Amino acid sequence: MSGNYIFDPCFSSPKAQGVVLCVVSPWSRSGVEIVLTKRLPNPYAGRPSTTGLPWAIQTFTGLKCGFVTGATTAIGSRRANYGCNSNEWLWGAPFRSSEPWMIYAAAVDAKRLSKRVKIAVAWF
Repeated sequence: MSGNYIFDPCFSSPKAQGVVLCVVSPWSRSGVEIVLTKRLPNPYAGRPSTTGLPWAIQTFTGLKCGFVTGATTAIGSRRANYGCNSNEWLWGAPFRSSEPWMIYAAAVDAKRLSKRVKIAVAWF
């Protein structure tokens, strides 16, 4: 089963013209309503990009992880990039060479990385 890659934290509806709803977190059931003062540019003018790092990741094992800014720790060249809803963190960038994408998972005080988990959803 392949993962899902979600490109936009904000949504609009033809029924609610002039209003955009932006989620606060990927797992939130609420968001912030923005009333527009002018039309948005055409959202389909270019293809969405999955380059760079996602701002949030959910794994098939149930980890819900958000990108952590500022200083963290590293193992080799892999930074502890995503803090999760457990004692595990996601390290480095997703491996994108196959579907579903994968990423290293380990405790923040781990000494080496060996376990990869499958990514179910990535938010860009």
